[in-house]
Amino acid sequence: MRFSSLSMSSLFALALLSPVRARGDDPGQPTAAEEATPGWVPRVDAFIDAGGELGMDGWDGETLGDDSGFFLRTLGVFLDSRLSPAVSFFAGICYGDGFGVGEAYISLHELLPGLDLRLGKIRQSFGAIQRWHLPRMDQFDLPLPLGEYLGPDGLAQVGVSLDWSLPAGWSADPRIELQLTNGSDPRLFSGEHFSVPVGLLRISQAILPSSSLRLELGLSGMYGANNRRALEDESGQRVDEPWRTTTVAGVDLSLLFFVDERDYFTWRAEGIWVGKQTGPGYLAAAGGYSYVDFSHADRWVFGLRGDLAQPFAEDAEGELLWQAVAYASWMPWAWLRMRLQASHADGTRAPAEDRLILELTLCTKMPEIARARRSR
Repeated sequence: MRFSSLSMSSLFALALLSPVRARGDDPGQPTAAEEATPGWVPRVDAFIDAGGELGMDGWDGETLGDDSGFFLRTLGVFLDSRLSPAVSFFAGICYGDGFGVGEAYISLHELLPGLDLRLGKIRQSFGAIQRWHLPRMDQFDLPLPLGEYLGPDGLAQVGVSLDWSLPAGWSADPRIELQLTNGSDPRLFSGEHFSVPVGLLRISQAILPSSSLRLELGLSGMYGANNRRALEDESGQRVDEPWRTTTVAGVDLSLLFFVDERDYFTWRAEGIWVGKQTGPGYLAAAGGYSYVDFSHADRWVFGLRGDLAQPFAEDAEGELLWQAVAYASWMPWAWLRMRLQASHADGTRAPAEDRLILELTLCTKMPEIARARRSR
């Protein structure tokens, strides 16, 4: 079994950027379309993520059908252009609640051996799966603690990212990622377009105990300011809030066991802690999730996930939120994935909620998703 030198999260990012290939093509060889297309001409790939949801509160039959209906979660287009061997461009334009730019950045490759630079709006590399776009996720939505602390759509901010793949030593795939971005997310930081930069550091490495087993460990940390500036007081004067900071720390562990080249088990667990200085005092919360799934023949995935999180709120001390999720997905054709997911969520204050979701994802790069999952 040959493992890629990329990390698991990077392989899913690569699935967004790689050209579409027919099943069975050698991913190391350019397609005829690539050879005939100038590098500066962007490749355009589209996807649609839609489905239906059936809801119920706490197994109460009288509430069956509440908050139910069809949905169009995301309609998106990816633009990818290799301007030169050293420069590439990527943009993801999506429609959900409205039009927006999910990501848009220029990459400079091999500034030093193994060192790439990205500049623009980027999904931040905190933890194992926050980097992935929602339609590319193993499950329908982000685990509860990530959605509670980083937002239901994940964390994406404008800045610069240095991604360094180090030479293999005692581990198979050592990587360091350093990102400096605006603190534009109001949940964690100042929420201003121009603000004190937020720093993120992620260190990950993989160990290959055998040809069929891969173990990956990641450590992530993020630090930035959350005080606001140039506010108007009661007299109309512009004032700044006192200096306050936010700290986020996380650890993740992933284990892949390959039965053969197309059948494998994935177990992943991640813990996250958030501490934020506020006007009234100090707000802290922690949570984690774990899931296990089995992928068969690049077409079927069956899995279970459990989430646990403290609410990220000032008056929620001692409260807990939890969720149990079961999911199954099927890819009957190379461009279509169908997923059925059932979940039960509960908490100290929040009413119990049960959901059954049928999701359809149509994507011109679906074969690349399967190849990335198998290679990571």
